[in-house]
Amino acid sequence: MKKLFIIFLVLLGCNPSSYEDFQLEGDAHFRKMLNTLKCIQDRQQLLQAQPILRQHFEDLVDLMIAARKFQQNSLESKEFYPSFYSIALKEELKRLYEIEGGREIVERAQKQAFLRLGTLERQIAKKQVKAR
Repeated sequence: MKKLFIIFLVLLGCNPSSYEDFQLEGDAHFRKMLNTLKCIQDRQQLLQAQPILRQHFEDLVDLMIAARKFQQNSLESKEFYPSFYSIALKEELKRLYEIEGGREIVERAQKQAFLRLGTLERQIAKKQVKAR
């Protein structure tokens, strides 16, 4: 889970053309997700919000995949630092984890999106090993 948060923070859809564009779009996704999470106060609300959270995670992973592909094709290397929104998102997720069963509900919502991201990262790692 921590590894996924690092990826979340580091690799931040409509065809961004620079690292800054990806950062801005990532922050916009984080703000939308924060608005959803702040409204959740108990387990029942979290369960009801699960499909919405699933879509937020899918959207973020789509952006992360696009950013990763952009990074691979770019001649420029850029280091990202956590934004205010990504830090706030992490804190909101921690709060939801404190709800009984919250961690499991959130992880269920994340699962498919992060499996897709993991598959891409494994493919990239294989290509890098072959290139050496």
